[in-house]
Amino acid sequence: MGVNLKISNMEELMKKKIKTLVYPFDDECEAFLEFHSWMEYIDIIAVDTPCGWGKMNFIKEGDIQQIGSNIKEIELLWIVKSTNKITLEEFEKRLIYLTQDIKSILVSRKLSAEEFDKLEEVAKTNSVRIIEEKDIIGALPEQSFEESGVGYALKDIEIPIVMIAGAGENCNKFELELLIANKLKEIGYKVSVVTSRSHVNCLGVHSFPTFMFQSLKDESEKIIAYNNYIKYLSEMDKPDIFVLGVPGGILPITRRQPEHFGVSAFEVFNSVKPDYMIFNLYNADVESKYLSEIKMLMRYRFDVDIDAFYISNYIQDGLSLNTYMPIKYIRQEQHDVEEKWQKFGEGIYYKSKIALLVENLIQTLNGYKEIDIL
Repeated sequence: MGVNLKISNMEELMKKKIKTLVYPFDDECEAFLEFHSWMEYIDIIAVDTPCGWGKMNFIKEGDIQQIGSNIKEIELLWIVKSTNKITLEEFEKRLIYLTQDIKSILVSRKLSAEEFDKLEEVAKTNSVRIIEEKDIIGALPEQSFEESGVGYALKDIEIPIVMIAGAGENCNKFELELLIANKLKEIGYKVSVVTSRSHVNCLGVHSFPTFMFQSLKDESEKIIAYNNYIKYLSEMDKPDIFVLGVPGGILPITRRQPEHFGVSAFEVFNSVKPDYMIFNLYNADVESKYLSEIKMLMRYRFDVDIDAFYISNYIQDGLSLNTYMPIKYIRQEQHDVEEKWQKFGEGIYYKSKIALLVENLIQTLNGYKEIDIL
């Protein structure tokens, strides 16, 4: 961020978890609530959902509430990515209101130039500090990695790798990464997660590294850098298993919605090869032939075999796919997902079948002679 003012009493705050408000909150951040106990330094005590976004029924009763009189307790405003869109006017108006009481802001959302200008303006007017993740949790692993200058060639990764890619944005990749990691941890494995998202180190996982988005690096340099980064984490974290997420989709959806042309997938799959590959699909109406075609596409485009499909509880709004506006996503109930996909049998998983997915994952990895994680 352009403004990087450290909290003067950060050492005092770090003695306890920082009481935090998440905004603008919708189901994009559902995983933040489900796994907020993983956060060492942040305590989410409230969320703020903009008017018109509807009731967030997935918020379970407990310590986390919608913003209200509890605003006086809050020390940090965490601005996050959301599925729903927010207008510049609403963003500015809400910032002005929230920063009357909250004097520190952490941004994990990609802001437009106009939004960033408003943020700086409001921060200056209301004497608010804009901080970065490193101000809360210390130096990020990727910073240590880049400073160490480790090698310029692809290295072998000896740790088993579970990789999660998908048909596009908002198909529950991030949620699945955390669900699998959580289940593996419950069984007793040490797991290192490099997510498909940026700026989520505060959740106790590794974000997708920012150097992968740097324009100063060409594609071959990014491929080598990501490979060396995973090698670096294998030596630093010493995990039993990696869970790696791939941002975005694997190819353009339409000419007007190119989904970054699957560039991130190209870079990651050329950098490291998975030992177990999961592909996330939208909850659309498809036939078995479609699944076979996806498997063929992954094999011949990326030299990767799919071991399992995971079904998201989102579908894309078909009308938005041929516009220049952001794609719209429609959330569906879990029972609708299960009802639609039960007919496909083995190899298809959804949230209620996470335990079975992880069981299959472990059996598959232990079927390889060179891998034994049990």
